[in-house]
Amino acid sequence: MKKSKRFIASLLALQMAVGLLLSGCGAAPSNSSSGANKVAMNEEGLPIVDEKVTFHMVAPIDPAQAPFEEMAFFKELEERTNVHIEWELIPSADFAQKKNLILAGKDYPDAFFMGIDENDIERYAPQGVFLEMDDLIAQYCPRLTKIFEDYPIYKSVCTATNGKVYGLANANAGSHFYNVDQMFINKAWLDKLGLPIPETTDDLYNTLKAFKTQDPNGNGLNDEIPFSFIFNHQINSIHSLFGSFGRPDFTRANDVCSHFVVEDGKVVFTADKPEFKAAVEFYHKFFEEGLFDAEGFTQDAKQYRAKGVTEDETLGSFMAFTALEIVGPDRVDDYVPLGPLKGPDGDQSWISFERINGGVRGPTFAITKNCENPEILMRWIDEFYDVKTSIEANFGPVRETADGKYETTEPEGMTLDEYRFKECPMWAPSAVFEDYYGKYIEPTAPDKLKADIREEYYQDYQVPSMPFITWTQEEAAWNASTGTDIMNYVNDNLAKWLLNGGIEEEWDDYVAQLNAMGLEQHIQVMQTAYDRQMSVS
Repeated sequence: MKKSKRFIASLLALQMAVGLLLSGCGAAPSNSSSGANKVAMNEEGLPIVDEKVTFHMVAPIDPAQAPFEEMAFFKELEERTNVHIEWELIPSADFAQKKNLILAGKDYPDAFFMGIDENDIERYAPQGVFLEMDDLIAQYCPRLTKIFEDYPIYKSVCTATNGKVYGLANANAGSHFYNVDQMFINKAWLDKLGLPIPETTDDLYNTLKAFKTQDPNGNGLNDEIPFSFIFNHQINSIHSLFGSFGRPDFTRANDVCSHFVVEDGKVVFTADKPEFKAAVEFYHKFFEEGLFDAEGFTQDAKQYRAKGVTEDETLGSFMAFTALEIVGPDRVDDYVPLGPLKGPDGDQSWISFERINGGVRGPTFAITKNCENPEILMRWIDEFYDVKTSIEANFGPVRETADGKYETTEPEGMTLDEYRFKECPMWAPSAVFEDYYGKYIEPTAPDKLKADIREEYYQDYQVPSMPFITWTQEEAAWNASTGTDIMNYVNDNLAKWLLNGGIEEEWDDYVAQLNAMGLEQHIQVMQTAYDRQMSVS
C-alpha cells in the first residue's frame, strides 16, 4: 500500500512538471486566468526564464518588411531573454479588418505587438479584453517606469481616459517631426530668370507666373508645373500657406482634428474665420491661372512624386517632408527651402504638426486577458526601453562607437530604410526621444537637414495643430458622426472654392450651415479632450 501511494505521488509530480513545461512552450491560449499554467520567472536579470517560453502575438506587417521571425532584432532578443514569439503577421492593408474580427471573437492572442490604437483601448479595455498594466509596470518594468517619469508626453499617450495604462506607444521623436510640411522652390529656375527667392505672397504669385510663361526648363514646351501639392494631406497640402493671412489651417485625410489649431491652450476652429476666407479668395486666382496644380485635388503620392522626376525638369515648387523624396538625388540641389511668406497685412505663420507629438504616437502594444504569464511578457517588453534596444527597434542592429554612441550597420549598397524594413519592426513599443539624437545616436543626414531647415526657416512662426488625443467612447462616436460630417463639409467647400471660386457669395450660408450642424458642440468636444490630454502630460 505504501509503495502504491509513493507511485501515485510520483506520477502526480511528473504530470505537474510536464504541465508546467508545456504551458511555457507554445501551449494554446486559454480564456482562463486561473494561473494553472504559470511559468517560473526570474525576478531580475537575464534570461527572464530558464526554460524557453512561447507567446502568441499578432502584428501588422508592411509589404516591404521581412517576416519578424527572420529579423536579427528578434533573434538576438530571444537569445537574451529565452522568450520566443509565435508570430501571426497580417498584411497592413488587411490588418484593421482582421483585428476587428479577432477582437470581436474570443480567440485572442497573448498580445497585440503592434496595431492597437486608442479607440481599441477605449472600447475593449472596459470589457476586460486588455489587461491593465499599471501594477505590472510598477513591479516588473524599471526602464519603462523611468521613461514615464522622464518623458511625461510618453506616459500621456499611453494613458486611457480613465487614467489607467492598457497599451504602450511607439516613440521615435525628433525635431524634424514637428515641422513635417516644408516648401521648396526651384532655385535653378529663379537664377535663370533673374528672380529673387519670394518673400511675400505677391512675390510667390509673380514668381509662379514667370515659371509658367517664361520656359525656365528651356525645352520650348509649356510643360512647367509652377507648384504642386496633394489636397487634404498632412505633409503635402497647402494648409500652412494660409498662415500668410493670419492663421495656418491644418488638414489630414479622415482626421476630425482637421481645421483646428491651438492658441494659448484654446482649440480654435479655423474654417469659419475671416482669415480662412481671405486665404481661399487669394489662392483661388492661383488655380484660375494655372499656377497651382489642379491635379493636386486628385493625385496620389506616386503620381505626385512622378512630377519631380520627369525627363525634363518640370516642377517649380512643392510641399514635402524632404525635397529628396520628390525630386530625387540628381535634382535635389536645384531646390531650396521657402519659409513662411508675408501676407498682405504682414502675417507670417506655419503649422507645427503636434498631431503625433513630434513622433510620439499612441498605444500600439496591448496584452489580452488570454495571456497566462503577463509578468513575463512585461519583463520582456521592458527590454525594449533599454536605450540600445529602443534604437535597434526603430533603426535595426547597431554597433557601439568609440565615443559611446550607436551607429547603424546597414551593408554597403543598402539604404537605411531598406535595412530597417529587413531587420527591425520600426513601429514597435519603444522610446527614442529628441534628446537621444546627438547623445546616443546621430540623426540621419536627411533628418538632420530637415531639422536644420525647421530651425532656420519655420521655428519662429509655428502654430500648433491638435496633439495626439485619446478619445472617450462618447467622443469617438461624436467624431465618427457629426465631427466627420463637419470635416467633410468644410473640405468639399474648400476644394470647390479654391478651384472654381464663389466663397464671397456663399460664405454667410456656409457659416450658418456649420453652426446648424453643431459646430459649437464640436469645438467643445475638442476642447474637453485637449484639456484632459494635457492634464496627463
